[in-house]
Amino acid sequence: MINIPLCVFCKNFHKHTLEMDTMTCKAFPDGIPFIILSNEMPHYDLWEEQVEDCVYEPE
Repeated sequence: MINIPLCVFCKNFHKHTLEMDTMTCKAFPDGIPFIILSNEMPHYDLWEEQVEDCVYEPE
């Protein structure tokens, strides 16, 4: 089963990083944590580590 990160459907995701080694978004400009990318812990709540006050928002 292919696990597509929920992040790619978020309006805050940086689409240009989709095929790069490190995927980023407004909240995590230096790299989205693996636990979020793996859908193990979707980004529905704010994290201390993030830089913007945004969470998953569908496009």
